[in-house]
Formats: sequence, structure tokens, C-alpha cells
Amino acid sequence: MQSPPPGWSWVIAKTDRYGHSRQRGGPLWNTLLAHALDAAAVCGALFDDYLAIPARDRLAEAYGGGCAATARTVLMFLIALHDLGKATPGWQRLFLNTPARDHDLHTAATEWSTLPRQAGLLTDAGWGAERTAPHQQITARYLPALLGCPGCTPSTDSEHHGGLHAVAAALGGHHGHIPPTAAIKDADVNLDPTWQAIHEDLLQQLTRVLRLDPTTLPGLIAPERPIALIHLSGLTVLSDWIASDETRFAYRAGGTPTQWWIHSRTDAARAVRELCLHRWTPQGTDWPKLFPATPTPNALQQAVLDAAPTGPVLAFIESATGSGKTEAALWLTHHLALHQGYHGFYLAQATRMATEQLATRCADFLTHSLGDAALANLAIVHGTVGASPTARELQARHRGLTQLADANLTDDDSSTCDSRTILNEWFLETGRGLLS
Repeated sequence: MQSPPPGWSWVIAKTDRYGHSRQRGGPLWNTLLAHALDAAAVCGALFDDYLAIPARDRLAEAYGGGCAATARTVLMFLIALHDLGKATPGWQRLFLNTPARDHDLHTAATEWSTLPRQAGLLTDAGWGAERTAPHQQITARYLPALLGCPGCTPSTDSEHHGGLHAVAAALGGHHGHIPPTAAIKDADVNLDPTWQAIHEDLLQQLTRVLRLDPTTLPGLIAPERPIALIHLSGLTVLSDWIASDETRFAYRAGGTPTQWWIHSRTDAARAVRELCLHRWTPQGTDWPKLFPATPTPNALQQAVLDAAPTGPVLAFIESATGSGKTEAALWLTHHLALHQGYHGFYLAQATRMATEQLATRCADFLTHSLGDAALANLAIVHGTVGASPTARELQARHRGLTQLADANLTDDDSSTCDSRTILNEWFLETGRGLLS
């Protein structure tokens, strides 16, 4: 008798509702393991090229026992498991509810149903256990035991591993809302042993591809600082957002998880590069080069320069309107990036008009700060950004550079653009610019 196909080969995460996969000649559904590997690859690329050095230090402390390389692997593994809750009857049956008006997808769903039938999980009577909950809450409910929490084993009286439960809740918040304890408790969907075995199989495939010993996780995961969970949440959401972009990540058809991982890393590196999600590395320069329109700092600005911090700092600059606080703050941003490894800044304004006025000054600052070294996204995130002339200009710059790249011109040719400050349209979707 032929053995049923392994769960990792057919448990789905996404279906081709928008036709992106079909446009490139790909399959009509993507496995959960393939999407997990895509998210893990994005996490690894962001860890390498985007996260500020202090953020990486905190993550190394919380998830790698102080070792950045270990933390990178652990974080890739954890973020890969953010959609574990989709490996349940309640989520998988959604594919069979595909509307008949999409004939190709409806047919693919019918053909796919033979796979859970071979595994004995789908019968003429249905999927068996029909109780369901939001998949992200199911992830938070079942993940601690899978990660090795001793208190989740019914046969022991051991205490729960608080770090594993905190991490599971953070991963369960990948849609923007960390589920409360009561919601996580209510997400028990009475999984039978076969589904639990599929969870374990997914974990084994991930640990094998990522070369991680899962028994080390309880000793490594220790998010004692609150910022460690905040960093994990942000990294999870951003990794999932990017990995879910079906124009950048292809569905996987056939092959092995090891082969999928190779494609995932390639797609992730390209996506992070195209979105300009690289660590900000400003050029060492002085005030006149940063602000050529006002080459001599005034008294307030000189006071900020004289008080330049040598370590992390929370700075308050209080002065009258028009006294040059913005330039002083931008200089301080440049200084902290250069000497402390921070990157990026968020400039909040009371009105949209003020945002528009300052956006142009910020674009000039970034251009002078970075020189020709790199591109920088300047995301304008107020509610009417679609009508923003500054945002349109920044997008036009990005399209111009993209067209030059498509023409196979060199980096030196792309410097013919009058500014290295751009806005990739991807960041205009709700929340993306603010989170990034």
C-alpha cells in the first residue's frame, strides 16, 4: 500500500486568488512550508542588511545567548512558524470553498483534496474536528509545546517556560494585534494526533533546512527585556509582509524543502534589495556638507554639536519656532547613526501641511548624508499621501532609477538622478512605511 504524501508537501498557506502565480506559469496553491521558508529567508536578509546594530545586539541577547549568528538562525526558525495555525482542519477546508466562478482554482482545490484524503484527514463526512479559531491565535496556542515548553506536557508538573509563551504570543500577533491570554486559551481546536504529527513534521523540516537543534531553544529564548519582544513582533510582521508579496515570491511546485530554501533566499535577497531595506550607513561629514543652505550652525545648533553624545541618548531640544531645531535633530540623527549604529528616523508633525514642508528638507538631508553610497526610502505616511506632490516626486525618482536598472546601466549611470532619496510604492500600503 502506497504511503500518504507527507504533510509538508500539501498543507497549504496561500491560493492564487489574484492570478499572480498563474501569470508566471506557476501552481495555483502554495504550501505552508514554502511560505515559512520565504518568511525565514526574508528575516535572515533583514537581520544581515537592515537591522540597526543595537537592535541586533538586543536580539542576540534574547534569542541567541549573546551570539548574533545563533540568534539569526533562531529568529528565522521562529518567524517561519508564524502561520503554524494554518495547519489545522479549519483553515485547510477553506480551499475547498473556492468559488466556482474561478474555474481553474476551483478545479485545483478538488484535485488537491485527494492529498488530505490519502492522509486520512478528509473523508466523505468532512474534516472531523470542525472547531476553529483565527489561525494566528492557534499558532500562539500550540507553538509553546512544539518548542519544548516543559509545562505544556500533561504528564509532568513542570512550570511553563515564560519566554516560549511570550514568543508564541508575539508570533500570533503577526497581523498587528497580539492575542490576549484568554483568546489564546480559547484557540484549542482539539487537534487529533495526525494533525499534531504534521506540526512536528513541519518543525523537523525547518530545523533540518536551517540546521537548528530544537532542543536548545528553551535555553536560548530569554526575552527578558521588553524591547526584545517588540523587535521580534516588528521583524515578524515585516518579514511576513514581504514574503507574502506574490509578485516577488513564486509558489513552489515539486522539489524538496532544501531546493525551496535556495529559491527563498534568492527571492528574499532580491526583494530586500529592491525595497532598499539596507542598513543606513551615512558618510562621515560636517555641518556645511549636511546643510549647505545654512553652512554655519546658529547658537542653538552649535550647542547640540558641542553636546554630541558618545552613547545611546534620549535628547530633548526645546526652543522657539524657526530656531533651527529640525536641522539640529537631523544632525543628531546622523551622528547617532555614524557612531552608534542606529539608522533611520521618524519625524512626527502635527499637520499634513507641516509634513509636506519638512519632507523636502528631509530628502535634501538624506541626499547629503548618504552621498552616492546608497538609496534611501523617505516614506510619507499621512492619510492623504496619494495626493502628496512630494511623495509623487519621490516615487518618480524611484521609477527613473528602476528604468535605468532595467536598461542594464551601471550604478554610476544611475547617479545621474539628482537625488538618492526615493519612495518605493510598496511603502504606501497602510502601516508599511510606519513599521519599516
